Amino acid sequence: ACELDECTAGCSTCAGTTCSDAGQTCHDPSVAAGNWECRCPEGAMGSAGAQQAAECTYESECLAYRRVCEAVGQACFDPDVSVSGDWGCSCVAPATGASRVGAVASCMLDECTAACGTCAGTTCS
Repeated sequence: ACELDECTAGCSTCAGTTCSDAGQTCHDPSVAAGNWECRCPEGAMGSAGAQQAAECTYESECLAYRRVCEAVGQACFDPDVSVSGDWGCSCVAPATGASRVGAVASCMLDECTAACGTCAGTTCS
């Protein structure tokens, strides 16, 4: 039987980019179709969004700076809420790259591993 993780089958109309565009992670609890959800990044609290971006509440510096990260599909982090100026942005899977303090991260997306029906992976494989 075929199994499809809707989060890894991400393209412009699939779960993968809906969540990552909001700086969130995608979670697909089972192989049932249509049950994927977006989850808030570490440092944020909120309800998972069924087939849509979650509503996340941020504390610390991410409350003020999260939109800088979300504008480029990244997640805001603040490793120590007692320290000022240590917030930053990190890549959201399937993108990879180095996190940066006080700025957006340098993220790369390998289109061959982020494949769905119209992306490179299914054409090449």
